[in-house]
Amino acid sequence: MENQKTKFEEIKREFPRRINVGTISDQFWCEKQVELRCLYEIEKESEELKKVEKDMKNYTRRFLKLCKIPTPKKPRIMSG
Repeated sequence: MENQKTKFEEIKREFPRRINVGTISDQFWCEKQVELRCLYEIEKESEELKKVEKDMKNYTRRFLKLCKIPTPKKPRIMSG
């Protein structure tokens, strides 16, 4: 176990700047999206997608009218 910690510390010293795993996966997904669009001629924003987004905005607006959620208030700090 101690040997693994020292190896990890050596790697950290060699490579002080690290890349987040999420950044790498986002990059691969972005490339895959471009590939799929080129292969299957998929539009980035289709008419169906625009319609769904519009419907979601309407549903959200209607929901917020039905459910009034109070905004949290900051507690008062009493000095004394």
